[in-house]
Amino acid sequence: PETYVQWFHLTPNAVLLDQSKHKATFFIPEIERHLTVIDLTSSTDISIKRGLEEKEIQGWYSRKLWEFKPNYAIGLAKKARQHHFKTLFLLHEDEEPPAVKTRNVVHFSKFCLQIDNAIEGYQLSNGLLSECSQELSNNDTIQ
Repeated sequence: PETYVQWFHLTPNAVLLDQSKHKATFFIPEIERHLTVIDLTSSTDISIKRGLEEKEIQGWYSRKLWEFKPNYAIGLAKKARQHHFKTLFLLHEDEEPPAVKTRNVVHFSKFCLQIDNAIEGYQLSNGLLSECSQELSNNDTIQ
């Protein structure tokens, strides 16, 4: 198995508010919004780095040559023979993110996402693409 890591870098002014194994929430002062990053597969670990210099260099922002500022870097990692990342970047006004539910995120052919009461996504069945329409159950909630 290989280790696959997907990195995303935020503005240096971002503030980390909360982090769990599959989710992290930040405040982005430039836009006065919260950003929640969620691994929709619940199988990928999220790690947060900021200004790391030992073992690896990660979590740095450079606007000009030789000028470095620490910033948050979000790493999603999975050790496997193959892996498909499904990551949601959710901008919201309140500190608490909306409720997020997903179904069948492991498969490419069907993906449904429900944020609060709005259902989004598509499913492929017998070669036909259709929208998701059924409300997801509590068993589908991302923790």
